[in-house]
Amino acid sequence: SRKVGVAALKYSVLRIQMEKNIVFNIKDSVRFDGNTAAYLQYTAVRAKNIIRKSGQKVPQKFSSSYPLNADEKRLVSLLSAFPAEVEASARSITLSNLCNYLFALATQFSSFYNSCPVINAEAEEQKNARLQMVSSLLTVMQNGLDLLGIEVPEKM
Repeated sequence: SRKVGVAALKYSVLRIQMEKNIVFNIKDSVRFDGNTAAYLQYTAVRAKNIIRKSGQKVPQKFSSSYPLNADEKRLVSLLSAFPAEVEASARSITLSNLCNYLFALATQFSSFYNSCPVINAEAEEQKNARLQMVSSLLTVMQNGLDLLGIEVPEKM
């Protein structure tokens, strides 16, 4: 609970552009839906749980011959944008862009999670590809939150 509380305060400040006023609302800042640190932390914890429940080692190399659906394509596209988002945040000397990116990524992951079974995928190749997507999401979320000074709890 300490990690979620500290993250709520940090994220509430960081996600606002520097030239805007900040109004902190404790109830809104700890919600698990919307643009909050708790939602981002929950997304990372959800990814950890999927990997753990799969009971297998995540493939290190993404290779798939099956066609990706729209949610998979959007997730992969957003994941690949992470280095550019970090660079843009560094150049603008503001973290609000990175916060917005992580929120968009978490939202897309939620859509992916709801439409693309990972553990119960139709084929082994599809399962492996989706596990790799989940693993990549976890890496990006952890790295992005780390840049914001926000810890990812083991459970939520």
